[in-house]
Formats: sequence, structure tokens, C-alpha cells
Amino acid sequence: MKSTVLFIILIFSGIASWAQTYVSGGIYVNTTWTKTGSPYIVVGDVAVFETYTLTIEPGVEVRFRDGKMLDIRGNLIANGTKADSIKFTSDSAAPAAGSWQYIQFEYRSKASFSYCTIEYSSKGIYYNSGSFSTYRFSHCRFSYNFEGISSNELYGAQRVDSSVFSYNTYGINSTSMENDTVTHSSFFGNKYGIESAGFSSISHCDFHDNSVVGLSGGSSSLRHCSFFNNETGLQFCFGGGTEAGSMISDSITNNNIGLVICGGTPYAICRFNWIYNNSTWNVKNTSQYSGADLRDNCWGSTDSAFIESKIYDGKDDITVGLVYFMPFLTNCDSILGVNKHLEPEAHELFPNPSNGIIRLSGMDKAFTYEILSCNSTLIRKGVSLNSAIEISDLDCGLYFLRVCNKNRVLVKKFIKTN
Repeated sequence: MKSTVLFIILIFSGIASWAQTYVSGGIYVNTTWTKTGSPYIVVGDVAVFETYTLTIEPGVEVRFRDGKMLDIRGNLIANGTKADSIKFTSDSAAPAAGSWQYIQFEYRSKASFSYCTIEYSSKGIYYNSGSFSTYRFSHCRFSYNFEGISSNELYGAQRVDSSVFSYNTYGINSTSMENDTVTHSSFFGNKYGIESAGFSSISHCDFHDNSVVGLSGGSSSLRHCSFFNNETGLQFCFGGGTEAGSMISDSITNNNIGLVICGGTPYAICRFNWIYNNSTWNVKNTSQYSGADLRDNCWGSTDSAFIESKIYDGKDDITVGLVYFMPFLTNCDSILGVNKHLEPEAHELFPNPSNGIIRLSGMDKAFTYEILSCNSTLIRKGVSLNSAIEISDLDCGLYFLRVCNKNRVLVKKFIKTN
């Protein structure tokens, strides 16, 4: 007997209405899951067949029974809006990571996601069979999954922009991200923010409070990213020749270990980065090869002996290679476009991360402020009369709040999460 998609829709009581739709089986025609039919309860695996498109309207909630999945062999369009997002979640009364399987993409499938939440899955997005397509994610949230995005084989590309990966085991776990870009996104509260054998371009992202590592990968381009409060901020497996990567204008501070160098031939372009104030090591070289080039970076000090004391290399362990850090930069304020980094305990931002309004404690008078992106682009100027600063209209990501206070500049990082 052929499997078909099952529907049970609309139960009315008085003037109030309640609707839910049970789905399972195959989708053999272009199909739309509507807000009026929401929530959609996936009681058995659903497969969208080749050439057909499943469109999910803004405001729809898709709930998966334990162990079920959505298998995309054709196309999926799940574009919510800021005011009316789409959610993929568990149907369990007590959901946990792995409650349902994944949204699986097969060979030559296509997809577009915006303003979506994907939570409590084994692998929220799973590329299974070497697709050659481009998959786009904008303003999405991946939370409480074992893996937010997981790739077995992806010969196409994924484009992730303005998204949040929080409280997963892996935010993104990929055998390779060589054709991918991740921009203006946040990775926090995971074990591993990103784990990848290689990545193409990651820029304007922040990685914080990840219990193992913020980002582990190698090759290609890392720009204007911030790593803080992780066990290890960045593990960068340098490569040589055409595999050489680059990290420019990144901030690696206040981790246990800031930067771990790995790889067979530790060569990369690493310039104009902040690498300082990490508890155990600012840099730890685990490669047996010498020549890791970390010249022209900022170390939070102009004392070369102190800088060297926070770098673990062949002078500490003869089984690993040397790290070269001289000459280093001495005028480092210009990297983030601010005059001074002054963060007295009397002034704290809360709540941080936030998605609506943040407040700055210890400011009992009106003050002027500027909000800048992590590459120093001015986003907004304003005056706060009550220590409250509106951020609900900002895209998610890392920002800097700059406050002029008695001819000094107070700079605070904050995260916009949604």
C-alpha cells in the first residue's frame, strides 16, 4: 500500500478555534503547510520527492514525534518573518536533545530558511548524500540539539547569516566547510561551536562560553570574529601552499587557552589580531613543526618576555615547534576603532546576551552612547536617560557599546541573540 500524507485538521469549540495537522509518508505534489493548519505533528517520517516543493508559511510550528524526520529529496522553503517565525521542535512533553531525528537533505535537494528555530533534534540540518546545491540560513536559531547543522557530504555550499547556535553539543559539525560562509552569527553555550576539517569564510561572528572549543578547523579565511570565555577559543589547523588559511582582525581574549595551533605545516597569515588575557596560554602550539608566524598582533603587553611566557611552544616542550611573534603591534586601539578598553566593575551590561533592551549599571545620569559592529562600523548613536538602550531592531550577533564618560571611553561587548 502506498504511503500518503495524513491530515486531521480543525477542531472548533465555541468562538475559539484549535487546529493541528498530523503528517507522515510521501509528498508527491507541490505542498504548502499553512499557519491555519499549524501545528503540524510529524507522526511518521515525511519525504518530499524529487522536483516537488514543500513550502512552510510564517508562523507554522512543526512538531516531531520521537525519532521521526523530514527527508528532503526535492525542495524546502521555510521562510518566516521577524514577527512570525517558523519552529521545528519536539512533540514530547519533556523534550531533550535527540528527541527527533533531523531535516535531511539528499542529492540535488534545495532549501531556503529564514527566521526559523530548530531545537531538540539529533541533527537539526543533516546533509546526507553529497548535494551540489546551495543552502541558505538567515536569522535562524539552533538550540538544544546534539548537532545544529551536520554534514556527511556537501559538495555544494551553505550560507549562514545572522543566526544563533546555542546549547548544542555541536553548533556546526562538518567534515568540510570548504565552500561555505558563516557571517554575523553567534555560537555560545555549546560544547563545540564549530567543528570542521576545513572552512571557507567565517566573519563577524562571536564564539563564547563554549565548554570545549569555540571554533576548531583549518584553511581559508577568519575575519572580525571574537572568541571569549571558552575553554579553548580557537583551534586553527594551519596548512601550507594553497591550503594556507588567514586570520585577520580577530579578538581572542579571556578564554582558558586562546589559540591552539595544529596541523602538519603550520603556516597561515595571522595579522592584526587581539590575543591576550587568556588564563593558561594565549597560544599553545601542538604541531611538531616550527615557523608558526604570529607577527604583527596585539598581546596586551609590550613586554616581549611576558608575551613569550604566555606562548606554549618548543621552548616549553621540545616535541613541538616554535612560534614567532616578533615584531608585535604596540598601537592596538585602532584594531577595533576605539580609544581605550576600559571595563571597570562598576559598569556592567545586563542582560547580556539580550534580545530586547540592555542596561548599563552604575550610570545614574544621562549619557551618550554609540553602538558599533565588531568591525567598527557605527550602527547607532543616541542618548540614554535611564540606563536603558533599545536593541530589539538589531540583527543578532556581536556588538560593542561605546560610552563617553568624563573624557574616557568605556567599551562593552554585548550579544544580540534574536
